[in-house]
Amino acid sequence: MNEKPDELKGGAKEAGDVTDDAHLKREGHIDRAGARIREILEEARAKMDDAVDKLSAERARAKSKEILDEAKAKVDDAVEALKSRLRSDG
Repeated sequence: MNEKPDELKGGAKEAGDVTDDAHLKREGHIDRAGARIREILEEARAKMDDAVDKLSAERARAKSKEILDEAKAKVDDAVEALKSRLRSDG
C-alpha cells in the first residue's frame, strides 16, 4: 500500500488552518490518520507473513526429520533382517 499520497493530501488539507476552513482541516486530519492506520496495518501484515513463513519452515523441518527418522528405522530393520538371515544361512 502507498500511504504517502493520502498523507500528503491530508497535510495539504490541514492547511485549512491558513484558510480558516475547518471542514478542510478535519478532512486533512482524517486523510493523515487513515494513511497512518494503513501503514500500521501493512507493518502488522508483514510481521504476520514473517511469522507464518517461520512457522511453515519449522513445520517443514520437523516433518522432514520425521520422514528421515522413519526411513532410517526401516533401513536399520532391513539391515538387521539381512544379518539375521545371513547368520541363519551360514
